Amino acid sequence: MWTARFRSIPLDKPIFMGILNVTPDSFSDGGIFHTTTGNRLPFTLHPSPFIIDVGGESTRPGFTPVSADEELRRVIPAITAIRAEYPKQFISIDTTKAVVAQAALEVGADIVNDVSGASDPDMLSVVRRYNAGYVLTHGWEEHLRLNEKLKMKNEKCNAGIQDWVLNGLKGLLAKVLDAGIPASNIALDPGFGFGKKGMQNAGLLAALPQLVAAFSQPILVGVSRKHFLCEMYGVPPTSDLPSLDHLSARCANEAIAHGAKIIRTHNPHNMVNTNNNDM
Repeated sequence: MWTARFRSIPLDKPIFMGILNVTPDSFSDGGIFHTTTGNRLPFTLHPSPFIIDVGGESTRPGFTPVSADEELRRVIPAITAIRAEYPKQFISIDTTKAVVAQAALEVGADIVNDVSGASDPDMLSVVRRYNAGYVLTHGWEEHLRLNEKLKMKNEKCNAGIQDWVLNGLKGLLAKVLDAGIPASNIALDPGFGFGKKGMQNAGLLAALPQLVAAFSQPILVGVSRKHFLCEMYGVPPTSDLPSLDHLSARCANEAIAHGAKIIRTHNPHNMVNTNNNDM
């Protein structure tokens, strides 16, 4: 079970986190869903447990940070509308800013999806105060370095992806537990595409069984529509969404077979159908 705001999310089978980007510059759907007019979602909700992950700042390669005020302007109306329309729905806020996380939790979010590994010094106190679920992600510092067109340090590349991610997650987890976040509130994201280039992500996928075995927390995998999938599966680079969704589902099903419990995806309907057909 995964705890979020005193509610439990069962993990006896894989659950899906549907991505709702309310940004103009997301790499695959930027500008499409930046309005809550009509309270429409870009996907159909399935029976619980199911999570809607609302994000107001893109972290795609080459992203431009936005202010907290702008991020709040984007995400708070969306979360408020979703909570009003779907009162029992699990909602996640995808943010690296504590002030945004707190405002989102105030209007009904249950989970904080923080790709920065608690880089904001106030983030963990906010999560603890609201007893929120928390997604802890590996690779933020390296992602920022790549974003500035700097190469990862050679020793990290040569040490092996499994040891690098395993040790990094252990360090981050200790930091979060020391801040008083209950172990049952935490999910771990090994950070596909965050500080990992190309085929390093294939190595990370192969290492998932060892990561699953090393932690009691559930593993969340987010590979949806990421362009390294083309290199991983030996297909020509493409921005065609149906093609990327097919590769995303293929990779996610491998992750599920390796023990991942939570799949973050732009197209949960496609993932549910693919998973049901394959299981």
